[in-house]
Amino acid sequence: RLCDHGLNYVSFERFTEEEIAGIFRKKREGEDISNLEAEKFKTAILLFLGEKYHEKGWVQQFHLGALRNNNKRMLKQLGPDTGWDSIGDYSQAENLSKFLDALDGKNKLTKTILYNL
Repeated sequence: RLCDHGLNYVSFERFTEEEIAGIFRKKREGEDISNLEAEKFKTAILLFLGEKYHEKGWVQQFHLGALRNNNKRMLKQLGPDTGWDSIGDYSQAENLSKFLDALDGKNKLTKTILYNL
């Protein structure tokens, strides 16, 4: 009953349901989406999942800041995510605060574990 998200950072951009439907349609049809559209879509997905975790009584866990696959030689030899990660220096607090507050504002913030890689 725990869901683990390994993310560089938590996305948070305000969006409308119409925007998310349009972004999904564009991507599904093979069109390019902007960085802002990608951030809005990531935000929508995380908020949706956060609400579902609350509904089911699950704990959400975020391990943040991973800089993945730093050794290209070993990546080629062993594949992705085989022990060559490190701490990244991504900005975390502002969007994380907005994300958690958005769930709490709907009284849908489930138990949450946060840590950096």
